[in-house]
Amino acid sequence: MYNIAIKSIDFIRGYTPKQIRLENISRCNYFYAVKRHDWRYRLREMFEVIGLPLPECLHNELTALEAKATEVEAMDASKFSGL
Repeated sequence: MYNIAIKSIDFIRGYTPKQIRLENISRCNYFYAVKRHDWRYRLREMFEVIGLPLPECLHNELTALEAKATEVEAMDASKFSGL
C-alpha cells in the first residue's frame, strides 16, 4: 500500500508541471492564432495589395479580433513569454 501511495505522489508531482506547461502553451497558441494567423488578416493584406478599400464588415471583424487579442494578452501576459 505504501508503494502505491509513493508512486501516486510521484506521478502527481511529475504530471502537474507538465499540465501547467501544456495549458500555458495552449493559451499562447490561442493568443497567436487570434493575433496573427486568422484568415481575416490575410484578406486585409489582399485588399491592401490590390488597392481596394476594406469592406466595413471585415474592418469591424478585424477590430473585434484585435480587441480580443489585447484582452487575452492582458489577462495572461506572463504566459506568452519564455515558451
